[in-house]
Amino acid sequence: MFRLTVTQIEDILVDHEKIAIAGPPRCGKTLLAEGFYGYTEEPWLLLPADLLMHKTWEETPHVIIDVLHHFERYIVEGVQVGRALRKGLKPDIVIYLSHPHVEMSKGQITMAKGCETIFSDWVSTDHGVTVLGWEERTRASTLAAMALHNSD
Repeated sequence: MFRLTVTQIEDILVDHEKIAIAGPPRCGKTLLAEGFYGYTEEPWLLLPADLLMHKTWEETPHVIIDVLHHFERYIVEGVQVGRALRKGLKPDIVIYLSHPHVEMSKGQITMAKGCETIFSDWVSTDHGVTVLGWEERTRASTLAAMALHNSD
């Protein structure tokens, strides 16, 4: 399972101004984003993509890109981040979390499979962005972890 130390978080904040945290539901994206935000000293925008749940599935990645385009420093997180990356979001660094920390519903497991497919497609392109956490996971281990957390 991928983890960051406090020192790594501080180093990322020094070296990068546009941070995206992607991955399936229930993997700690919001908690990590809030942790990053707690170490910031200068103004940053913290945008949990889940705040945009009132938008359609198709609109959300475009809204994320449009909003973040106006900010020099941001931390964005959510299941839609992978789609926003694929549609043109340009962060300095992407952190991918894959291991669920709590039980997932069948719908969340389905969404997790989609998140991983979309992110895998984006990672395979020449995007020039630092990516952390992707290499630490495998599809088999991610799906096995999801199954362990779902007793249905």
